[in-house]
Formats: sequence, structure tokens, C-alpha cells
Amino acid sequence: MAQWKALGVSLGTSTVIALLLSTTAQADVTAEQVWKSWKDFSTSMGQTMEAASEEMAGDTLTVSGVVITAKTATGSVEGSVESVAFREVGDGTVEVTMSPEFPIVISEQAGGGEPVEIELTLKQTGLKLLVSGSEAEMGTALSADSLGMALDGVSSVTEEVQVDVSLAMNGLAGNYLVKNGDVKEVASDFTVSSMTLDVKAADPAKSSDFAMSGTIEGIVSNGSTTIPKAVDFTDMAAALAAGFKTEGAFTFGKTTYTFDFKDATSSGNAGGTVEAGAFNVAMNADAFHYQASETGVDLKVMSSEMPFPEMTIKMAEAAFGITMPLGQSAEPKDFAFLTKVVGLSVSEEIWGMFDPGSVLPRDPATLIVDVTGKANWLIDIFKQDPANPPTEMPGQVHALTLNHLQVTAAGVDLTASGDFTFDNTDMVTYEGMPKPVGTLDAKMVGGNGLIDKLIQMGILPEDQAMGGRMMMGMFATAVEGQEDTLTSNIEMKEDGSVFANGQQIK
Repeated sequence: MAQWKALGVSLGTSTVIALLLSTTAQADVTAEQVWKSWKDFSTSMGQTMEAASEEMAGDTLTVSGVVITAKTATGSVEGSVESVAFREVGDGTVEVTMSPEFPIVISEQAGGGEPVEIELTLKQTGLKLLVSGSEAEMGTALSADSLGMALDGVSSVTEEVQVDVSLAMNGLAGNYLVKNGDVKEVASDFTVSSMTLDVKAADPAKSSDFAMSGTIEGIVSNGSTTIPKAVDFTDMAAALAAGFKTEGAFTFGKTTYTFDFKDATSSGNAGGTVEAGAFNVAMNADAFHYQASETGVDLKVMSSEMPFPEMTIKMAEAAFGITMPLGQSAEPKDFAFLTKVVGLSVSEEIWGMFDPGSVLPRDPATLIVDVTGKANWLIDIFKQDPANPPTEMPGQVHALTLNHLQVTAAGVDLTASGDFTFDNTDMVTYEGMPKPVGTLDAKMVGGNGLIDKLIQMGILPEDQAMGGRMMMGMFATAVEGQEDTLTSNIEMKEDGSVFANGQQIK
């Protein structure tokens, strides 16, 4: 599967699609200046843009045989455009049109493995760019009936995998604004009425086939990037230190998808919908931030390998987020982690595998973990070899706040919050870990009821259940007047002592 790995690495690190679109933000009042600004922007990104010929006729500059090349750590990306026309409209703006197809070749040899070549074609219908402004601040209005990409082939020295991929964005409109100076600032916003994806793959040697299709409606995105002069993107730590930063947000509406698979021994299919979703990402010298969310998730899966005809999974809401410092530093910086699954329900076929008697409540489950804190890296994370992880502690946690913990499932509702600091100079009090100081408050409803049900189902033996109840009694107290409700207060003090509900346990 080296071909698939290389495909993911190449597309994730460098694509000529980004070159063709992002560089259009450069503009000036004449055709020649617009073309020059394209080449200058390409150079600022560590890429090259060259043409076989340039011809000015009347109000139009035609550039032919354009080749864009980008080097990566393990290969290269090369795209070509047969013809680009820069027409001076006469009102200080320049209209840019291009050939309908742009071939792209990605060459990759990751990790000393076999070389892989990936051939793509970027396709457009009705793509127009209208550039305006001044040398110091230039804008581009972009529109297209459709803009898409097709995977033409993946090849290597070993057997070639049959792959057919097509991606299309319909009803595309947007704007770029570029400010030039000691640093280059680019801002953009786009809307796409719909995006479709179709994938087909086959491996004749294994008699396997795979097909997937999907549609996303109502895409809205915006972003901004700051690019210092002479930035070296092969050294990301240096680029960030020099002032490179980027951020973007993306929202989408109704999404539908299906996939089918089969091989010599099994087959199956799945389909689902998502009502809406969003994600945003930001990176600068201080931190990396990523957060994604979806609402109204509905998935149905059928497979010949499952012990039942089909299973369904639904979620009212799902989210994941992470914020972490990037640079090596002795100073603690903010970090955060969020995972959220709200209203998770599964089909009765899944419940019936371990609870055929319907002893446990089937109420939708919820899991929320929301943590913030202070931490720092003791190493340069951009220069680490995954094959040789550091033997020393790579970082330190100085403070941690559990803003919200909730686990709701099978009739139990557990909630908790807490706040701790960590003394990284004291690795003795808690045997090799920094000494924590702080408190944790928790509440559990339905815990004893769940134990009773697990005993009834034969999953939990009586003696183990008794041990569990004794443990809850040590760390929690019953709330008077509230059925099957326990609360707990854990305090870890400066001198290393630990108290549970006011009683010292360490």
C-alpha cells in the first residue's frame, strides 16, 4: 500500500492546486505586472514558475507553456498550464483566464521506499480572475462554474493499482486580498454551492473493489496568511520564528456519502449523512490550534462479516479540538484538549450482542472531556525522528484545569471538574511524576444501579461488586435525599498529603 501512503503525504504537503489559486491574489494595473507578481509570489513560497513564451498583443499578454515546480522533502510536484491570458480591461483591472485543464505530476519516495508517481489533472469550467488595486494592496475576485481534480494514475516499480478519483467544486466564488511589504499578507474568502467526490479502486490480484461517493453542500471558507521574505518552508521552526503564520475557518451544510467494498471473502456497504459541520485551524510561532465539529451524524453499515444484517450509529453532536505550543521554550504556554460525543445511539443489534435481555437502559450516551492548562516543550518537535523518539522527558505540564468531564451511558451520569498545578522540580513525592497540588470535584448518579444490573446480567461477580462499592465508599459520600447519588472531593496538598471528602487517605 505504499502508493496510498505516498498519495496522502504528497497531497497533504504540497499541491499545485494551491499554487494556481493562491498566487492569483497577486495583481497590479497592467498585464505584465500581474504576471510578474505571480512569479514573485511563487518564489516567496519556495517554488518556481516559468513560461516557454510570453507575447503581448493589443491589450492581452498571453503566457504559454507555464510550468510550476515545488520541491518537497521526499519528492516534487510539477504542474503545467498550456496557456494563461492576462487582458487589460481598461479600467485599471486585469482579467485572467486559463486553459481548461492543468496536468500535475507528483513524484514521491518517502522513507527510502519505492518511488511513486501520481498523475492528476486539475479541471475548470468558466474560471475567471479579475485583479485590481495597487502594487501595495491588490485584490482578486474569482468565479468558476466548476473547479475539480481527477486522479489519472498511480504507478511505481511494483504492481500498479487501478484508481479513479474525481473531485469537483461547483458554483465557486471568492476574493483574495494581498498586502505587500516587508512581509506578505494574504486574506481570502470563498463560497462553494456544492462539492462532489467519487472514488473507485481495484486490486485484481486480490479480487477486491472499492467505491465511494459523497456530496457536500453550502461550503464557506475564509483564511489569512502572513509570509515573511525569504522564508524557508523546509525548516518550519525557522519559518514560524521568522513570522510565518496562517489561520482558516471552514463550514459546510448537508453532507451525504456512500461506499461499497468487496474482496474474495467478504463484501459490504455503508452510507450516511451529516447535517452540518465546521473546522478551523491556526498556526503561528506560539501555538497550533485545530478544532472540528459535526451535528446530526447518521451512519448505517452492512457487511457480510457482521453477525447481524446491519448496524446504525447516530450522534447529535461530535467535536474534537486541540491547542498546543509549538516552540521549544522554558516558559509555560497555553494548551487545550476537547473531545465531545453527545447523544450517541446505536442500533438494537449492537446492544443485543451483550445485553439481549434489555437490562441496561438504551438512552443515548454522552462523553465530554474539556481540558486546558499550561505546558512547554523541552525539545524542538519539528526536528524529531519518529523512528527514534526522545529518551528524556520531551515536555512539562505546569497546570491543568478539568473544565468539564461528563460520561453518560447505561443509566449512569458522571460529571467532574478540577484544577491542579504541577511542581516539575519534585519527582519524588509521586514516584517519577511532577507533584500535583489542587482539587477535583465529582458527582455520580446511578452508579450502584449499574452495578446491580451488571450482577443481574452475570457480567460482574458479587465479590467484585462488593469491592467496587467499598471503593466508592472510600472516595465518595451519598447525597441525602437524592437516590443513588454520590459526590466526591479529592484534595492534593502541597505537603504531598491527599484528602477525600475531608478524610486523609495519604
